Amino acid sequence: VHSIEDRIVSIYRPHVRPIPRGKDKASTEFGSKELIMLKDGYTHVYKIGWDNYNEGTLLKESVEVYKTIYGCYPGAVSADHIFGNRANRTFMKEKGIRFIGKALGRPVAMSNKEKKALQKEMRGRNAIEGKFGQGKNGYGLAKIKARLKDTSESWIMAIYFVMNLVKLAQASFLSFLLLICKAIRLFREHIFSSVLINQEISGYQQENNFQRN
Repeated sequence: VHSIEDRIVSIYRPHVRPIPRGKDKASTEFGSKELIMLKDGYTHVYKIGWDNYNEGTLLKESVEVYKTIYGCYPGAVSADHIFGNRANRTFMKEKGIRFIGKALGRPVAMSNKEKKALQKEMRGRNAIEGKFGQGKNGYGLAKIKARLKDTSESWIMAIYFVMNLVKLAQASFLSFLLLICKAIRLFREHIFSSVLINQEISGYQQENNFQRN
């Protein structure tokens, strides 16, 4: 009743809006709200908003953006339960996309093996929460000090860009280590085969010397 739409909560940053979250630590958060997509550890920022919005209504657009980037629809989508509404499930079914989550309505009878497999797949979404935690704890995503809206969004995008660079560097370093390990293994196999050949030649020579004697 006593609410004021788009009220200013920060004189220096009037674009910042209070977003009710209902968490124990803070019932209301102030700042941006990002909708991100994660594939192979790399982050794609789809939307940065300063007002509270329903993420579930943006799943279709996010899937279409995925197709634009990679040229095809994803085989499966792992997302929060808010994305698993009936409209989104129907859309994904039409596109041949499997939604990783619990079925709507009454619980479906499943074997213990199927339940464990579903729980394992659903835990894959923890990577997104981990990406938020990485940005907040390691890169200052929760401490954006820019005052202008455009500058704040540029700062946020720069943080995700740096995290993608770190992921790329880790993948490149891992590939380099795998290449070194492969080279060492091939070198050891070559040395071992050479030793075996030398042993066979030495044994053949000793056998001939024994026959001659």
